[in-house]
Amino acid sequence: MLDGEKTCFVVEQPLDTQLTVKYELPANEKNDEKRVKVTLTDRRTKTQIFSKVVSDHKNELSMATGSEAAHDLCLKPQSPGKVRVNLEIERGHGQKYYAEMASENKMALTQRPFP
Repeated sequence: MLDGEKTCFVVEQPLDTQLTVKYELPANEKNDEKRVKVTLTDRRTKTQIFSKVVSDHKNELSMATGSEAAHDLCLKPQSPGKVRVNLEIERGHGQKYYAEMASENKMALTQRPFP
């Protein structure tokens, strides 16, 4: 992606569906800090539900859909030059959530809910 060039992906999920976006901004030869703005917008209402500028090399973001309508998950570089982004999008709560919930509620392995 080039600076200022927005790239969007359509997300079609039910209301309040948890989304986890794992991203990686690989370092370049110059070792410049890369920044990317991540947004989630409801297509029907045009409401921006989530917005954050990220610069960590590797991390994850959590957000939820705002309605039954399709949503746009968009990335827009905030740094000059080309930016490469690796993405992994998970729908629903991840395994970490269920492990923490089971631990907090002292649930046995057979009692744990799994997606």
